[in-house]
Amino acid sequence: MKLLCVVVILCTCITEARSLICNQCFGAVCNPSPTNCLSSVTRCQTASIRRSIGFFTISQITQGCEQNSQAFSFSSGEIFFSRDNKFCRTDLCNTQTTADPTNMTLNGLECFGCVGTDAQSCISRQQSVKCVGQQNRCINATGTQNILRTEEAFFTKGCATESICNHSINLEEFLIRLNSMPLCCTGNLCNNVENATVTSTVGMTSTQGQTVPTTAMSTNASSIATVAPTTTPTTTTTTTPGSGESNDSSSNSGGTSD
Repeated sequence: MKLLCVVVILCTCITEARSLICNQCFGAVCNPSPTNCLSSVTRCQTASIRRSIGFFTISQITQGCEQNSQAFSFSSGEIFFSRDNKFCRTDLCNTQTTADPTNMTLNGLECFGCVGTDAQSCISRQQSVKCVGQQNRCINATGTQNILRTEEAFFTKGCATESICNHSINLEEFLIRLNSMPLCCTGNLCNNVENATVTSTVGMTSTQGQTVPTTAMSTNASSIATVAPTTTPTTTTTTTPGSGESNDSSSNSGGTSD
């Protein structure tokens, strides 16, 4: 009886110590190979990534042990990027080899969108952008970008998921680094604020027909100008259905999943 108890305890310890095995790969098409996860990791991850600049779009897939549970999406009308995550809990369960289609379903929200090296250059060509998927905030943000392999100042407006607004994600995989907390708001075209330096995520209120932030923001006087917003035709967005995956999987754009 004692011997049986010892064998049971040893088997239990071995089972608990064995790490999860996940497929690992990265690219437009995956060629996965197995990898042992850390003992603290309990899920395999599939990330579908999309980058678009104008008419140029790249879709990629990343497979591996769970590393980043944050999904997010952003659109300025000129730039679009997104990351959707799915998870599963058994060995080698993440067998997907190509990225899921991006959720491009219009959700009814519209925001001002533009990209420039400063507020003035952005606002001078801003347009109304129709938000898609889980993009539930309008955003103004500043930082630096290295999209064209030359680092330069970056000012943008657009549609974003809440995960971008609370600065809880790292955008460096998209060659973008935000300087500070973006200014985000809810409501159609609420991000009509010409500020070059945003200090925090705040709500918006409407005063005599003009949208203003409810808390103070700092501004960079050297790179800001009061420019009346242009009214250009809205862009047309194509709806693409999403897809599902494995045994504990879920697809999202802007929130965690389990």
